Amino acid sequence: MKIMVISSNYTGSGHKSVYEAIKQKFSEEDGVEIKFVEGFALSGPIGPKVAKSYGFLSRRAKLLWKTVWLMAEHTSLPVALTRTTMEKRFIEEVESFKPDLILSLHPNYNSSVIDVLEKHGKKIPVATVISDIVTISSLWTDKRADVIFCPTKECAEACQKRGISLSRIRYRGLPVRQEFFSIKHSRALDGNSVLEYLIISGAEGVGSLDRIAKEILENFPSRVTIIAGRNEKLKRKLEKSFEDKYGGRITILGYVNNIYEIMAKTDVIITRCSPNTIMEASVMNIPFIAFGKPLPQEKGNTEFVEKNRLGLVCKSEKDVPEKVKELVADNLRLYKRIQQHQREYIKKNPADDIANEIKNRFGAKYMS
Repeated sequence: MKIMVISSNYTGSGHKSVYEAIKQKFSEEDGVEIKFVEGFALSGPIGPKVAKSYGFLSRRAKLLWKTVWLMAEHTSLPVALTRTTMEKRFIEEVESFKPDLILSLHPNYNSSVIDVLEKHGKKIPVATVISDIVTISSLWTDKRADVIFCPTKECAEACQKRGISLSRIRYRGLPVRQEFFSIKHSRALDGNSVLEYLIISGAEGVGSLDRIAKEILENFPSRVTIIAGRNEKLKRKLEKSFEDKYGGRITILGYVNNIYEIMAKTDVIITRCSPNTIMEASVMNIPFIAFGKPLPQEKGNTEFVEKNRLGLVCKSEKDVPEKVKELVADNLRLYKRIQQHQREYIKKNPADDIANEIKNRFGAKYMS
């Protein structure tokens, strides 16, 4: 069975994480060949440049990003532009690889892919894996997709409201890399423990990470690791501000590929409310505090966290110290309760169910 995966490694790390989780499961199967296609590269040299602007737009030009997001909601221009610029290269990839299934992990490549396939008379099934958990772009939901995998019940309900037939919707959870399941948080803690805090704000490294770290270091028994992501300027600033003053109590890192190893040594995560971090922290059984104003596609994530009691939520970064106090009070009573809720919510790796359904539904004749 040949599966062509179309997504992007340029627009945040979430799509990449989902791809790696699914790929891990298929790598365990004999007779499955996967080809990853960088969607934006199909649009020529300008495509990756446009994609790489996502970090700037979504973190430092939020009003502009909101405008771009709303444009995709209310006009067909983004689909038409993607379809036109990717058509030639995409068809070349299809004719060369001859996939039995196209798996879309990015909102840009649902309607545009199906449009091009239909235009060229290619009868290849298309499956979509959505990675937003509450608020979803209309780009995710094409009624012609054979199946749409949803990470949450809220996402599945949003698909129905957008007119997707219930028979095409599968609520399976958000795929998480196996490493997060394999390495669990296991430190025995009590009210006298010096807690390990991880402060992170996405791959682009934005937000007042320095202010949060200072509050924790000066007011709580703690050691702190800050991940500045690709923001080298922020990393240098943090090193200059903290390393001499706090010495061995603080570690400052740039972009990392082994986040699961770092999280395994962490007791509390302080982060923005992104889907992957919510699920990865819950899988590893690490209570987290979420802060920051959500992006358009993250609207509802904080309510999701509170409803399922997976972590704590701050309206402002200034509220983080108060949430830390709540978390560690009464011999970590709330901390341990959140861990219990996380264990109840996460039963198994959703990538297992997604891979099995794809194999059984689309690959039965190839897998015998």
